[in-house]
Amino acid sequence: MTTPTADPLALPWTRVGAYAIVTDESDRILLCRIAPGYPAENLWTLPGGGVDHGEHPDDAVLRELGEETGLVGTREAVVSVWSGYIPKPASRPGPLHWIAVLYRVTVDPGELVVEIGGSTATCAWFTLDEASALDHVDLVGAAIDHLRRTGPD
Repeated sequence: MTTPTADPLALPWTRVGAYAIVTDESDRILLCRIAPGYPAENLWTLPGGGVDHGEHPDDAVLRELGEETGLVGTREAVVSVWSGYIPKPASRPGPLHWIAVLYRVTVDPGELVVEIGGSTATCAWFTLDEASALDHVDLVGAAIDHLRRTGPD
């Protein structure tokens, strides 16, 4: 049971995110490093992020991919839906229920462009073994497991 509060930020909240599992012709996975000052800073994650109010996750995954990497993609199948609970998140006082929709996405050829002033510090391609060895969020592990089970295509 939650205690009533006058601070709306202390209320329980839900965050929905949409994330892209992207591989290239060399079977490398695309990852983004979380910028300093953001929760999980300096950890590697999948391109993606929060779904805006009123936005469909199908659209959010491609918007986030473009914002964070400069790449244009085509959304494919939903691979997985993750859910978790954080009693005391770093971003605000109320408990957080997070939901993450993971999509397979193919990208058009292009150069990676680093997001300026956003939640991403850099992006890069990694082999699955290299990605496994990085400090990363759990979603990266889920993506690597999926790719090892199903293959990169």
